Amino acid sequence: CASCHDPVKRFSEGRKVARSLAEQQVRQSPKAGPGPWYGLAAIALSQRDFARVDAALAQAQALAGGTHPFFEALGARSRLVAGDAGAAADRAARGLGRFPDSRALARLQGEALLAAGQPAEAARKLREHVLTWRGDAQLWALLSQAHAGLDQQADAHRTAAERYLVLGSPMAALDQLRRAQKAGDTDFYTASVIDARIREIESEALRELEESRQ
Repeated sequence: CASCHDPVKRFSEGRKVARSLAEQQVRQSPKAGPGPWYGLAAIALSQRDFARVDAALAQAQALAGGTHPFFEALGARSRLVAGDAGAAADRAARGLGRFPDSRALARLQGEALLAAGQPAEAARKLREHVLTWRGDAQLWALLSQAHAGLDQQADAHRTAAERYLVLGSPMAALDQLRRAQKAGDTDFYTASVIDARIREIESEALRELEESRQ
């Protein structure tokens, strides 16, 4: 068949089958709990059926007896994919008010604020989040994007360096810190932070370089 050799069509048909199975499951097992409805919402999002996402999440929430960070994150992601970044940011913020330990919501908040053209607010929120989750590369990447959007080049490179350190690439981090030194928009405090960070990771970067040569 023609679709057998078309990966896009096969993927699309696979999603239709998955949604059909999920809908069949929630109809046949009304007491199965919120899980199948959450799964149906996720499938509907992959098909950009945003009304169905909202309806399925409402059912999941009703069966769960309240909301859940997974529900809030999926709802916020749905708004972001639909092109309403402001609503996505608002929902992520409300979700974080209920579930401050949700890293997924923290990431979504930063992503949505950037998409909404609010880099200053994104940077403010993301600076708070990286204090909580210093080992999250995605949060550092988003914070770097926020600084770049504010034309704060030194801070953009400095935070990109932290991302590379989390990913285990001290040489790439050192390169970003060198770029931050040369950016020309640092104040005395930021320059001191960058210099101190370079001293901290130089030996680690040299070890990585030696290992790569070997």
